[in-house]
Amino acid sequence: MVRVNGIPLEEVNQIKYLGRIFKKDGLLDAEVNNRIRSGWASYHNIATAISELPEKEKNHFLKSCVIGAITYGCETWNTKVEDVKRIQRSVNYIWDQAQAGKPPNIETHIMKSKLRWAGHVVRLPQRRLCRIITIWEPPNGVKRRRGRPRGIFERWSDDIQSEVKVHQHNINLQGLGGGGRRRIGLISNKMALVTIGEIKKFLETSSPQLHARIMDYQSIKVSTNL
Repeated sequence: MVRVNGIPLEEVNQIKYLGRIFKKDGLLDAEVNNRIRSGWASYHNIATAISELPEKEKNHFLKSCVIGAITYGCETWNTKVEDVKRIQRSVNYIWDQAQAGKPPNIETHIMKSKLRWAGHVVRLPQRRLCRIITIWEPPNGVKRRRGRPRGIFERWSDDIQSEVKVHQHNINLQGLGGGGRRRIGLISNKMALVTIGEIKKFLETSSPQLHARIMDYQSIKVSTNL
Protein backbone atom coordinates (compact mmCIF):
# COMPACT_ATOMS: atom_id res chain seq x y z
CA MET A 1 0.00 0.00 0.00
CA VAL A 2 1.20 3.50 -0.83
CA ARG A 3 0.68 6.30 1.69
CA VAL A 4 1.06 10.03 1.07
CA ASN A 5 1.33 12.12 4.24
CA GLY A 6 -0.02 9.10 6.10
CA ILE A 7 -3.13 8.77 3.93
CA PRO A 8 -3.51 5.43 2.09
CA LEU A 9 -4.10 5.69 -1.65
CA GLU A 10 -6.60 3.47 -3.40
CA GLU A 11 -5.02 1.19 -6.00
CA VAL A 12 -6.84 1.24 -9.35
CA ASN A 13 -6.09 -0.13 -12.80
CA GLN A 14 -6.99 3.09 -14.61
CA ILE A 15 -7.26 6.77 -13.75
CA LYS A 16 -8.00 9.98 -15.64
CA TYR A 17 -5.81 12.95 -14.76
CA LEU A 18 -5.71 16.33 -16.54
CA GLY A 19 -7.71 14.90 -19.41
CA ARG A 20 -5.47 11.89 -19.97
CA ILE A 21 -6.16 8.26 -19.09
CA PHE A 22 -3.34 6.39 -17.36
CA LYS A 23 -3.38 2.60 -17.04
CA LYS A 24 -1.51 0.44 -14.59
CA ASP A 25 -0.06 -1.71 -17.36
CA GLY A 26 1.24 1.38 -19.19
CA LEU A 27 -0.67 0.66 -22.40
CA LEU A 28 -2.23 3.48 -24.40
CA ASP A 29 -5.30 1.71 -25.78
CA ALA A 30 -7.76 3.47 -23.45
CA GLU A 31 -6.09 6.84 -24.01
CA VAL A 32 -6.13 6.35 -27.78
CA ASN A 33 -9.88 5.67 -27.62
CA ASN A 34 -10.27 8.78 -25.49
CA ARG A 35 -8.27 10.91 -27.93
CA ILE A 36 -10.19 9.61 -30.95
CA ARG A 37 -13.50 10.49 -29.27
CA SER A 38 -12.16 13.96 -28.49
CA GLY A 39 -11.03 14.40 -32.09
CA TRP A 40 -14.45 13.49 -33.48
CA ALA A 41 -16.17 15.75 -30.93
CA SER A 42 -13.96 18.65 -32.01
CA TYR A 43 -14.77 17.96 -35.64
CA HIS A 44 -18.54 17.87 -35.06
CA ASN A 45 -18.30 21.18 -33.19
CA ILE A 46 -16.94 22.95 -36.27
CA ALA A 47 -18.29 20.79 -39.11
CA THR A 48 -21.20 23.07 -39.97
CA ALA A 49 -19.14 26.24 -39.68
CA ILE A 50 -16.43 25.04 -42.09
CA SER A 51 -18.64 23.15 -44.54
CA GLU A 52 -18.71 26.02 -47.07
CA LEU A 53 -15.08 27.05 -46.70
CA PRO A 54 -12.42 26.37 -49.35
CA GLU A 55 -10.41 23.18 -48.96
CA LYS A 56 -7.27 24.97 -47.79
CA GLU A 57 -9.10 26.78 -45.00
CA LYS A 58 -10.90 23.59 -43.94
CA ASN A 59 -7.53 21.89 -43.65
CA HIS A 60 -6.23 24.74 -41.52
CA PHE A 61 -9.19 24.67 -39.11
CA LEU A 62 -9.09 20.89 -38.79
CA LYS A 63 -5.38 20.91 -37.99
CA SER A 64 -5.90 23.59 -35.35
CA CYS A 65 -8.92 21.98 -33.67
CA VAL A 66 -8.99 18.26 -34.41
CA ILE A 67 -5.27 17.44 -34.38
CA GLY A 68 -4.81 19.43 -31.19
CA ALA A 69 -7.55 17.39 -29.50
CA ILE A 70 -6.59 14.01 -30.91
CA THR A 71 -2.89 14.31 -30.01
CA TYR A 72 -3.25 16.04 -26.65
CA GLY A 73 -0.38 14.93 -24.43
CA CYS A 74 1.36 13.02 -27.25
CA GLU A 75 4.71 14.50 -26.18
CA THR A 76 4.91 11.85 -23.47
CA TRP A 77 3.40 8.91 -25.32
CA ASN A 78 5.29 5.67 -25.81
CA THR A 79 3.20 4.43 -28.70
CA LYS A 80 2.96 1.11 -30.47
CA VAL A 81 2.54 0.93 -34.23
CA GLU A 82 -1.09 -0.13 -33.79
CA ASP A 83 -1.85 2.99 -31.73
CA VAL A 84 -0.53 5.33 -34.40
CA LYS A 85 -2.38 3.45 -37.16
CA ARG A 86 -5.69 3.71 -35.31
CA ILE A 87 -5.30 7.45 -34.84
CA GLN A 88 -4.23 7.90 -38.46
CA ARG A 89 -7.32 6.03 -39.69
CA SER A 90 -9.59 8.30 -37.66
CA VAL A 91 -7.83 11.39 -38.98
CA ASN A 92 -8.18 10.10 -42.54
CA TYR A 93 -11.93 9.54 -42.03
CA ILE A 94 -12.41 13.03 -40.63
CA TRP A 95 -10.50 14.67 -43.49
CA ASP A 96 -12.42 12.61 -46.02
CA GLN A 97 -15.78 13.46 -44.48
CA ALA A 98 -14.88 17.16 -44.36
CA GLN A 99 -13.44 17.04 -47.89
CA ALA A 100 -10.40 18.91 -46.59
CA GLY A 101 -7.73 17.51 -48.89
CA LYS A 102 -4.71 15.53 -47.74
CA PRO A 103 -4.70 14.60 -44.03
CA PRO A 104 -1.57 15.21 -41.94
CA ASN A 105 0.84 12.41 -41.05
CA ILE A 106 0.17 11.59 -37.40
CA GLU A 107 3.42 9.68 -36.84
CA THR A 108 5.39 12.73 -37.97
CA HIS A 109 3.31 15.06 -35.81
CA ILE A 110 3.75 12.89 -32.71
CA MET A 111 7.50 12.50 -33.17
CA LYS A 112 8.04 16.21 -33.76
CA SER A 113 6.07 16.93 -30.58
CA LYS A 114 8.12 14.40 -28.61
CA LEU A 115 11.41 15.81 -29.86
CA ARG A 116 10.24 19.33 -29.06
CA TRP A 117 9.32 18.25 -25.52
CA ALA A 118 12.63 16.41 -25.11
CA GLY A 119 14.39 19.63 -26.09
CA HIS A 120 12.47 21.53 -23.39
CA VAL A 121 13.37 18.90 -20.79
CA VAL A 122 17.10 18.94 -21.52
CA ARG A 123 17.17 22.72 -21.15
CA LEU A 124 15.50 22.65 -17.74
CA PRO A 125 17.63 23.32 -14.64
CA GLN A 126 19.07 20.20 -12.99
CA ARG A 127 16.82 20.55 -9.95
CA ARG A 128 13.51 20.68 -11.85
CA LEU A 129 11.38 17.68 -10.90
CA CYS A 130 10.28 17.09 -14.49
CA ARG A 131 13.90 16.65 -15.59
CA ILE A 132 14.78 14.46 -12.63
CA ILE A 133 11.84 12.11 -13.21
CA THR A 134 12.56 11.86 -16.93
CA ILE A 135 16.11 10.56 -16.47
CA TRP A 136 15.62 8.84 -13.11
CA GLU A 137 16.83 5.26 -12.73
CA PRO A 138 16.19 2.90 -9.80
CA PRO A 139 18.80 3.08 -7.01
CA ASN A 140 21.09 0.29 -5.82
CA GLY A 141 22.03 -0.83 -9.30
CA VAL A 142 18.55 -2.11 -10.20
CA LYS A 143 18.35 -2.33 -13.99
CA ARG A 144 15.89 -3.44 -16.60
CA ARG A 145 16.45 -6.89 -18.07
CA ARG A 146 18.29 -6.97 -21.36
CA GLY A 147 16.30 -7.18 -24.57
CA ARG A 148 12.83 -6.00 -25.45
CA PRO A 149 10.19 -7.07 -22.90
CA ARG A 150 7.64 -9.36 -24.50
CA GLY A 151 4.40 -7.68 -25.47
CA ILE A 152 5.59 -4.25 -24.33
CA PHE A 153 6.38 -1.13 -26.31
CA GLU A 154 9.58 0.88 -26.18
CA ARG A 155 10.15 3.27 -23.32
CA TRP A 156 9.78 6.97 -24.08
CA SER A 157 13.54 7.49 -23.84
CA ASP A 158 14.20 4.50 -26.12
CA ASP A 159 11.90 5.97 -28.74
CA ILE A 160 13.65 9.33 -28.53
CA GLN A 161 17.08 7.71 -28.81
CA SER A 162 16.12 5.69 -31.88
CA GLU A 163 14.65 8.78 -33.55
CA VAL A 164 17.78 10.79 -32.78
CA LYS A 165 19.88 8.09 -34.45
CA VAL A 166 17.69 8.10 -37.55
CA HIS A 167 17.75 11.88 -37.69
CA GLN A 168 21.52 12.06 -37.23
CA HIS A 169 22.03 9.40 -39.90
CA ASN A 170 19.94 11.39 -42.37
CA ILE A 171 21.81 14.57 -41.52
CA ASN A 172 25.12 12.80 -42.14
CA LEU A 173 23.86 11.60 -45.53
CA GLN A 174 22.67 15.08 -46.45
CA GLY A 175 25.69 16.92 -45.04
CA LEU A 176 25.49 19.39 -42.16
CA GLY A 177 23.95 22.00 -44.42
CA GLY A 178 21.51 19.65 -46.09
CA GLY A 179 17.81 20.36 -46.06
CA GLY A 180 16.42 17.01 -47.17
CA ARG A 181 13.31 15.27 -45.93
CA ARG A 182 13.52 13.31 -42.70
CA ARG A 183 11.17 10.97 -40.90
CA ILE A 184 10.30 13.72 -38.43
CA GLY A 185 9.34 16.06 -41.24
CA LEU A 186 10.78 19.31 -42.48
CA ILE A 187 12.50 21.24 -39.71
CA SER A 188 14.94 24.11 -40.10
CA ASN A 189 18.50 22.77 -39.97
CA LYS A 190 19.59 25.13 -37.23
CA MET A 191 16.72 24.21 -34.92
CA ALA A 192 17.03 20.48 -35.64
CA LEU A 193 20.80 20.32 -35.14
CA VAL A 194 20.69 22.26 -31.87
CA THR A 195 17.83 20.18 -30.49
CA ILE A 196 19.32 16.84 -31.55
CA GLY A 197 22.72 17.80 -30.12
CA GLU A 198 21.21 18.76 -26.79
CA ILE A 199 19.15 15.58 -26.59
CA LYS A 200 22.17 13.38 -27.42
CA LYS A 201 24.26 15.04 -24.73
CA PHE A 202 21.38 14.77 -22.26
CA LEU A 203 20.87 11.05 -22.90
CA GLU A 204 24.59 10.28 -22.76
CA THR A 205 25.19 12.09 -19.46
CA SER A 206 22.08 11.02 -17.53
CA SER A 207 23.10 9.28 -14.33
CA PRO A 208 21.30 7.24 -11.67
CA GLN A 209 23.10 9.42 -9.13
CA LEU A 210 20.45 12.04 -9.79
CA HIS A 211 18.16 9.83 -7.72
CA ALA A 212 19.61 11.59 -4.68
CA ARG A 213 18.13 14.87 -5.85
CA ILE A 214 14.65 13.53 -5.30
CA MET A 215 15.41 13.62 -1.60
CA ASP A 216 15.24 17.40 -1.86
CA TYR A 217 11.48 17.11 -2.20
CA GLN A 218 10.72 16.32 1.44
CA SER A 219 7.47 18.27 1.61
CA ILE A 220 5.58 15.16 0.50
CA LYS A 221 6.44 12.03 2.42
CA VAL A 222 5.70 8.81 0.60
CA SER A 223 5.91 5.39 2.23
CA THR A 224 5.21 2.00 0.72
CA ASN A 225 4.29 -1.28 2.33
CA LEU A 226 4.68 -4.13 -0.14
